[in-house]
Amino acid sequence: LGAIQLSFKITKQGTVSDVKHDAMTTGYPSIDKKFMTLIKNIPGKWIPAKNSEGEKIEQELVFTFGPDDGC
Repeated sequence: LGAIQLSFKITKQGTVSDVKHDAMTTGYPSIDKKFMTLIKNIPGKWIPAKNSEGEKIEQELVFTFGPDDGC
């Protein structure tokens, strides 16, 4: 089982958007798909990031799960 890397954005409204499967994969498409579904369906709202002027901005986050060496 390899590590998987997903990226997603938190919008100005505090919702998850643009969930993407990056180059890393577990090696099991069904598990990769489940991780994407989990990220897309995170319950609740996030607190949006703010810039230096205090304005809400969209922010991209990267989530990696699993071992670096694939073991």
